[in-house]
Amino acid sequence: MKDYKLNLINKCELEKEKIIKLASDLIKIPSENPPGDVREIMSFIENWLCENGLNNLKFISANPIKPNIIAEVGKGNPVIILNGHADVVQAGDRARWEFNPFAGEIKDGFLLGRGASDMKSGVAGIMYAVSLVKQIEDRLKGTVKLIIVSDEETGGKFGSHWLFNKRRDLLTGDGCIIAEPSDSGTGGA
Repeated sequence: MKDYKLNLINKCELEKEKIIKLASDLIKIPSENPPGDVREIMSFIENWLCENGLNNLKFISANPIKPNIIAEVGKGNPVIILNGHADVVQAGDRARWEFNPFAGEIKDGFLLGRGASDMKSGVAGIMYAVSLVKQIEDRLKGTVKLIIVSDEETGGKFGSHWLFNKRRDLLTGDGCIIAEPSDSGTGGA
């Protein structure tokens, strides 16, 4: 394994608190779908990516309240896509919650809040991963494409489903990692 790859792995371990904080910050921004207005969280994601050196962002959407963000690091092939969604299911009756669903707090070693598992922690992980890859972009052989969509919880009409049907050219890659914790019938693959 090349030294820079090992350094990236070690950096993730050393900076895991930063990744957890990023996930917590994402949880603190309500992005319930429905209704699906996720502009606030997508603005936060945009700002974080820009602050971390990812300035060539594309915003693609068929719905102004549901923008999708695409960032690319590197050039050429192979192309690896990292995908996630920033919307969450509704929190419902907050009186039934034992904690604020948008507190993003850690209790007994667990990050709590709506979207902690599906899928703001995964989004934080792929955002952070791409920011690290950006730091070694000059040594990168290929492209890492980050795609964060805003509409998945209600079927993806304006998220990945829309991109696949209307802008498939943006989804071209040699592989894709979706930071979704759900079992998609892959049998744990």
